[in-house]
Amino acid sequence: MNLRHLSLLALMALLMGLATVSCSRQGELLDTVPADVSAVATVDFKKLCEASGITFTSEGIKADDKINGGVRGDLREMLDRMARLDSEGVADFSRVAVAVAGDGAQYVTFAISDYGKLKEQAGEWLEWQPDADGYHVADVGDGCTFLCSSSQAWLVNDVRGSATKALEGLLKRAGEMPVTKLDGVMQALSRENIANIAVASGFISFATDKKSDTEIPAQDKEWNVASLNTGADNSLVAEWETMQSTGRTVKVKGMQNINPALLAYVPEDYSVTFAAGLTPEFNWKPLEQLALAVGGFQAGAFMAVVNPFLESINGSVLIAAKPLSEYALAEGDPSDWDFIVMAHMPQDKINSLMTMIATMMSTAGIAPSVNEDGMMVVPQYGKNLYIGNVDGYLGISTKEFDNSRNNSLAPTFVNKDMAFATAFPMDGGVTIDASVSMTSGKGQAKFKVDGTDSPTLMYLLSILLSKS
Repeated sequence: MNLRHLSLLALMALLMGLATVSCSRQGELLDTVPADVSAVATVDFKKLCEASGITFTSEGIKADDKINGGVRGDLREMLDRMARLDSEGVADFSRVAVAVAGDGAQYVTFAISDYGKLKEQAGEWLEWQPDADGYHVADVGDGCTFLCSSSQAWLVNDVRGSATKALEGLLKRAGEMPVTKLDGVMQALSRENIANIAVASGFISFATDKKSDTEIPAQDKEWNVASLNTGADNSLVAEWETMQSTGRTVKVKGMQNINPALLAYVPEDYSVTFAAGLTPEFNWKPLEQLALAVGGFQAGAFMAVVNPFLESINGSVLIAAKPLSEYALAEGDPSDWDFIVMAHMPQDKINSLMTMIATMMSTAGIAPSVNEDGMMVVPQYGKNLYIGNVDGYLGISTKEFDNSRNNSLAPTFVNKDMAFATAFPMDGGVTIDASVSMTSGKGQAKFKVDGTDSPTLMYLLSILLSKS
């Protein structure tokens, strides 16, 4: 065998070895997380900080000038202590696991090497209590308890009763079946990203009405997995997919490719566009639950009225808009927006909606008219709303419908089941561009800041810190 082949084999062996070590060390942490959790994530906290302009050093953190003034007070003290603990090898913040259990309790855990040094470095930051049930215990406040064994630390939150008993229960279930036994989920959580997350099916039901599906074995659930990382162009990139626990991708039921012909109705200067291809099999239940949780009874009543129309959609849905003033986003006044909505549905449903709208307008003392294209014209928000059947679509717009417009949406929307694109203008000539697309169960979201040399995550953090 020649040297070239030998070198190639050696390189492959080295890369495989590194991958195995990485997965093994990640696995040791995830071995303590049971497979029956509602959600679990792995976070490279050091990489997250670095992407935000914060570097760990032996003296504490070093913050980029663009955000340095915002990292202050308790936040600065906490990050300084974490940086020193990490640099001394006392705690490993490059691999942090976060879990939400079936009862709603939240856990954060990471590896430690020396409890004594950790306690010394933590100083008065943690209020240490007498040891309990074999754990070193500290009160963090706000319902959080910090627990340490000789090799691992846990932050336990929102637990009714004893945090140590709750943790023991979690570890007992992990001993019976850890999340590492779910091959596909484990692979997703072990990837070298800033963050990886896996959310079990039924999580939205649990989050909104506390109905858990823990009776369904974890290996039989579908999981929504996602990752977060930085792109080579200073962007922030998230990728996700729905999978079985084995890792097999599951296509979202009730979705199909967007009809690209709809894009021709969107004016070039519209800055927000969303489209999706749907069939009557699409599951609207999570949207109903979310609306009820966020908007209460009124939102629930509204969803009950529109549900029959939503469930009849068989084709594409398009929503596009542009703000007409700098206050449009902050105040949410419909008069500050131009918009277009199109949804493909049966003619009888379109007729029923038109009748409903006409009745509502009449009750409010508004008399709609009909233009030469057969569109209902409703004076509203200081402008006209055009409502009617547009080539088999229910159409609602503040402008007359025209399918000969030009824009640059095709690369994001064509051959996709769902897509979203927008550009947010910020102060100083900066624009935040965002695009989201999904097809065949896999999706990607990308956020990019233009007009500044700051990485996207750092820029977003600087805005948050400046307002804190």
